[in-house]
Amino acid sequence: MQDTYPRFFKADIAPSDTVIEFPEQEAQHALKVLRLPAGSPVEVVDGKGSLFSGVLQTTGKKRCHLEVKAYTHTPRNARGNVTLAVGLLKSNDRFQWIIEKCTELGVSCIIPLITSNAERRHFNREKALLTMVAGIKQSRQLWMPELKEACSCSEILALMKPHQQLLLAHCRVADLPPLAKVWEREKDSVVLIGPEGDFTEEEVALLKENNAREISLGTQRLRTETAALKAVIALQMLYEIE
Repeated sequence: MQDTYPRFFKADIAPSDTVIEFPEQEAQHALKVLRLPAGSPVEVVDGKGSLFSGVLQTTGKKRCHLEVKAYTHTPRNARGNVTLAVGLLKSNDRFQWIIEKCTELGVSCIIPLITSNAERRHFNREKALLTMVAGIKQSRQLWMPELKEACSCSEILALMKPHQQLLLAHCRVADLPPLAKVWEREKDSVVLIGPEGDFTEEEVALLKENNAREISLGTQRLRTETAALKAVIALQMLYEIE
């Protein structure tokens, strides 16, 4: 018996909605790609913890909607949330890959960083949101990460909250302490990963002056996207350990 059904996305759905009209792109995927007939069991998520289950109904060849049969809402974790702040890369495709994989891993927030050594200054927010939608459907997540506007190292400091710890991974100094030595379980984590040229000495100094804790991700020299995934996975595993 099938226990998972095709899942689709639509933003801003009211919990009381009994009929959910599919956005054009989702309708095309349901009808043209998956070729789902009317009456097929499907699900719709809003990226904010809501899951609507029901049956697909069609309106012509290009439009369809969900006839809602059940609704559930799952709150976001109260603690143990991970925010990734990562420097923009020269290759937008590589940066979108980071967004895709970290969405699938379930980070709570992604912050694109405009750093001194970044070779790219423009951030394609619209493409990133589409990537995140695909990521939550692929991984069957109910929560989509919050996507902040691209900002500088100084600007990210204004986004910090009292219950968050700022963890800075960089290669400017050898023999930095491993993540597990400085991480605090009772706080959420914001981990900063630099671009291809890493953070500058001035950026490191600024962040340290504002309580960022330097961390090592190991002895290997990692690409930005590899370092980002390693940091996120390591933090999530630390939070999962009782």
